[in-house]
Amino acid sequence: MTGEKIDPNKPFALILMNLGGPDSLAAIRPFLVNLFSDRQIIKLPMQPLLARLIARGRSKKVAARYEVIGGGSPIVRLTREQAEETAAVLVKAGYDCRAYVGMNYWHPFIKDAVADAVAAGYRQIIGLSLFPQYSKATSGACARDFMKAVESIDEPLSVKVIDPWYDHSIYIEALAQTVETGLKAFSEEERRDLLVIFSAHSLPKEFVDQGDPYPDHLKVTISGLLEKIEPIDWLLTYQSRSGPVEWLEPQTDEEIARLGKAGTKNMLIVPVSFVSDHIETLYELDIMYAELAKAWGVEKYERAPALNSAPTFIRALADIVEKSFDEAAGG
Repeated sequence: MTGEKIDPNKPFALILMNLGGPDSLAAIRPFLVNLFSDRQIIKLPMQPLLARLIARGRSKKVAARYEVIGGGSPIVRLTREQAEETAAVLVKAGYDCRAYVGMNYWHPFIKDAVADAVAAGYRQIIGLSLFPQYSKATSGACARDFMKAVESIDEPLSVKVIDPWYDHSIYIEALAQTVETGLKAFSEEERRDLLVIFSAHSLPKEFVDQGDPYPDHLKVTISGLLEKIEPIDWLLTYQSRSGPVEWLEPQTDEEIARLGKAGTKNMLIVPVSFVSDHIETLYELDIMYAELAKAWGVEKYERAPALNSAPTFIRALADIVEKSFDEAAGG
């Protein structure tokens, strides 16, 4: 039995949700099996069998990348830090809460986070996806697993999944600060020939054709960010495509090559849809695309830092939770 009314004057558990990542080389294959078994993300004939075959084929290639960044994804560690610091801000503001971490495709799973919160005595549970811009492949998958988990609990619970927060003012302020940090790596002269590339995780175009708002949310985020920083030349691109389906364009790697060939000398990459460092930032952006840029004549390539546990971002997460109480009350 569940409901959406949360009483902020009573204890509540906050579950920060993400897709997850393999925390060791041995975890890569089972993580990929879980990912490719999700029919909300990709639909395959004989899916359980093909998911295992795809995972086996990709795990060796992916393992080499994870070895370079330390032997596993830091996503769980970073999310735990975000959870602990967000809870600390909320407790300081007078709330009785505890934060947990739940992932879709690897430990700790969302269902385990919900079970742990209930076992600790919480009967009010809030789910907060760490994807600012909504997509059914990310925020939607988190919400699905969260609701499935709470509905499996044979006790009355009050629950809420927080709405997308792509236009939240403090989040955009935190993102603007990371861009400003990245810009400091370039001299005034270098900024005269600087292109800022906002790189977001790609999405099958079919999802957007079916009404997924992800690209529109990204544009709103970037529009708000641009109001807070100095004028820049910029471009929105997409990274991390896989498989034979049509993906959102333009692709980050293709644009880096095109722009380098055309004479762009300075590039700042901003991981606009990622709030934590993981394989897409630490390997794709920092290594693969940096090497690509150099090969095509880009003289200076820098990457703005991910939000991780930046104080302004933690303040944003706490404010998002507090604002959700106002929404529930109709304020």
